[in-house]
Amino acid sequence: MPRRQPFTRLCQLAATVSNPAVADLHLHTTASDGTYTPSQVVAFAQQAGLKALAITDHDTVAGWTEAEAAMRENRFAIELVTGIEISTFHDSRDWHLLAYDFRETNDIRSMIAALQAARRERFLQFVELLKGQGHSLPPFELDALLNGSVSLGRRHLASLIVQGGFARSRYEAFRGLLIPLSHRVERLRTVSLSDAISIVNEASGFTSLAHPPADTSFETLIQFRELGLDAIEASFPAATRARSLQLREWAIRLNLGTTGGSDSHGDDRRIGSETIPMHDLERLRGLADSSARAGRGEGAFSAQPRD
Repeated sequence: MPRRQPFTRLCQLAATVSNPAVADLHLHTTASDGTYTPSQVVAFAQQAGLKALAITDHDTVAGWTEAEAAMRENRFAIELVTGIEISTFHDSRDWHLLAYDFRETNDIRSMIAALQAARRERFLQFVELLKGQGHSLPPFELDALLNGSVSLGRRHLASLIVQGGFARSRYEAFRGLLIPLSHRVERLRTVSLSDAISIVNEASGFTSLAHPPADTSFETLIQFRELGLDAIEASFPAATRARSLQLREWAIRLNLGTTGGSDSHGDDRRIGSETIPMHDLERLRGLADSSARAGRGEGAFSAQPRD
């Protein structure tokens, strides 16, 4: 049947309905603690039929260049959203902040450099504590990490522990060794949530609270909104459907956007297993415009949560 005939068009529409335009805005690569390279992440995202993806490595943007090159070389019909997951703190508690669409300003670079230095110091403290317990990590692999990674994390340590034969899995390494030692190392409390939000906003970007813990309340989100937060991550692996719907409801009442993603590190969960509709991304970008942000004020939401 010739193209553009009614039946052909009907099939095209049906395909659109069965494969809606979605985005995975929370992905990690080997630039931080993922197991897939940026090029592989982009390829898997294309295979998954995503319309947009964001590489949100921990405290680094080192994966961007390779991902962009892979997009151009393969002519993938998918949008690559610039992103990062920032380690922050507020009221003596750790919070992860997702940032998108920002420019690499001097303040952004300084913030990232400070976080990477703190990560390296924490990593070395873990190494010494493990050594003190008789768990000397494989020297070649350890040196390769220290010389090759700018964003050192506990997943790296867990992998080294497994390679050294001190645990059978990363999960066992976390539960048996790393978590018990966590109170003896410096926390990643280099940048406050408020400062991180301000720095990203000044760089023309927007922010979203990553995987809000189960005890995150409506009142807490009110506080973060007043700090300038633009969105809440409502779709993520640990969120039940009920929790996801609740977070979306709260976002609407607070005039915040919503983001979501698989939080894939490569070998733990499938890229595209958690997504948001593309219209959520476009709405968020609209909310993050300076005119929309200026419009948020008292009376824009109800301070009393509904049952």
